[in-house]
Amino acid sequence: MAAQIDRGSTTARAAGQHQALYREVNERIRDLVEHLDLGDAIPLLCECGSGGCDGRVEVTRAEYERLRRHPNRFAVSPGHQIPGRDRVVEEHERYHVVEPEDEAPTG
Repeated sequence: MAAQIDRGSTTARAAGQHQALYREVNERIRDLVEHLDLGDAIPLLCECGSGGCDGRVEVTRAEYERLRRHPNRFAVSPGHQIPGRDRVVEEHERYHVVEPEDEAPTG
């Protein structure tokens, strides 16, 4: 479920910190998947920025590498973008990719 967040508020900063934390956790998950040779699927935590979200998304290794080429892009469950804060830059059946609206499009 998408949440309304004022980009200049403490809540917006908390959302950014949450996204950064979940990105780091997802990096560790990816490392484990590769180390243990668990196949092509990588189960990630939703990086939507909502502290109460416990959503999961699944990406392939290639999708993950493509996502991480852009440091300000995050994998979220469909519909978990934050209106007024996030812009959806890619829509896939299993997940969406968002970036902050104030970031210039890349790639």
